[in-house]
Amino acid sequence: MDSGKKKIAINTAYMYIRTFLAVIVSLFTSRIILEKLGVEDYGIYIEVGGIVGLLGFMNGVLANGTGRFITFELGRNEFDRLKRTFSSMLTAHLLLALVVIVIMGFVGWWLIGHKLDIPANRLDAAYYVLCLSLFTTIFTLTQVPYTSLLIAHERMSVVAYWALFNTFAKLGILYLLAIMPFDKLEVYATLLMLISLTEMVGNRIYCVRKFKESRVSLGLDKDILRPIFSYSSWSILTSCTLMLNGQGVVMLLGMFFSPAIVAARAISLQINQMSDFFVNGFRTAVNPQIIKRYAAGDFIGSKHLLLESTQLSFYLMMIVTIPIFFCCDDFLKVWLKTVPDYTTIFLKIVLFQTLFNVFNTSFYQAINANGNLKRNAIMSAGLSFLQFPIIYVLFRYGSSPIAQSWVALITYFIMGTFLKPYLLVNQVNYQYKEIYEIIICCFKVLGISLSLPLILGYVVHWDFGSPWINLILKSCIIFIWCCMVVFYCGLTKNMRMQVVRMIMSKLGQKKHQLGS
Repeated sequence: MDSGKKKIAINTAYMYIRTFLAVIVSLFTSRIILEKLGVEDYGIYIEVGGIVGLLGFMNGVLANGTGRFITFELGRNEFDRLKRTFSSMLTAHLLLALVVIVIMGFVGWWLIGHKLDIPANRLDAAYYVLCLSLFTTIFTLTQVPYTSLLIAHERMSVVAYWALFNTFAKLGILYLLAIMPFDKLEVYATLLMLISLTEMVGNRIYCVRKFKESRVSLGLDKDILRPIFSYSSWSILTSCTLMLNGQGVVMLLGMFFSPAIVAARAISLQINQMSDFFVNGFRTAVNPQIIKRYAAGDFIGSKHLLLESTQLSFYLMMIVTIPIFFCCDDFLKVWLKTVPDYTTIFLKIVLFQTLFNVFNTSFYQAINANGNLKRNAIMSAGLSFLQFPIIYVLFRYGSSPIAQSWVALITYFIMGTFLKPYLLVNQVNYQYKEIYEIIICCFKVLGISLSLPLILGYVVHWDFGSPWINLILKSCIIFIWCCMVVFYCGLTKNMRMQVVRMIMSKLGQKKHQLGS
């Protein structure tokens, strides 16, 4: 195994350990938090957090450029430019944080008081949550250059450790929510802010001690910022549409429906994020290698890594999402004491949104490495932007809240399977044949994987009586089936041999350890 693949494997392992523990703890904490806050207060927290996120798209613009250029300079081994890049982006993020707190302070106050469907007796708590959400956002914004530095240096173990701290700190929130004699929603917002502050301080101390380029004074270098902002300017459209289709949709749900509907969608997204974590951990480990190979002039190696990682990302997501899709009713009954209306259907549609979005996010990395974002920004943002007005019109004329999920599903499918391949061919010199070989293979494996659960669910009508037994047996059977389909139908002969050798190697190591 070459050093690049070995590093990817090690970093992926760190991310998966983090993910597994985070998922287990998150399942437990979310259930208790929903129970302690209640559906209404939980929905209010999501709505108010969405207000602050309305300007979060600017962070997305800068974060994308920051991560790309720090990784690029590191790949070129130009320390002076790396140091100047970090200094300039840190200053830019500090200025952005000031803009966010000023603008969203006024806008948020107006939305809470005049537009959102928040009960009068919870307005004071909503305003308090807004203030703390602004501070939390400042911590998050100014942390971006440091996180980008960690990822560029491929210190995934550190990223994983801080994610685990964040996860287990939330366990402490459960205890404090139970014993503190104050407003539960206000206590929850306060504790989350303190966790964010601690993580920010710890990350910065580590980076300053380990990476010389982070020991800088504040300043804006025009020579550095000009190409970054030129690159990032084309991300504004994309990030703006992401904001509209994320926090903007939360605002629409809050305007046309009750906080309980907002909570139902938030719960479905949270469960979906748990499945998304498994792919994100892998992609976080792979993406720096794609950019570094491209920066070093190894275009063929970068292409092969991207196509192979796209296929594996789809399989990883599929193996997780299909069991959740067919077991979501039993899962929600076991997990939550009270399941808000629409949660199940929200979750089922969102799972397939994420599955199709794997192509979109994976293929984007080739465009990101190339650095020419203009056409992608115009075409992707144009298609995505249509979602918001369509959803508004549907809600305005009486459609159910599920309408927005169907609109998003169709959009993700078009972007991942038609738009991004077109851009790869016309911008990064890929071939349609090699792209659609991957996509068709993925859909073939998906179709075969869906066959058994569909037959068992809708023909045999399998039901073991208890939700717990249903959840355990169904999910295990479907998971094993999906793994078998991926292994025999989704992997090439060489990939299967690599998997077998890796498993045999691990078993041999364990046997040797036990023997000694």
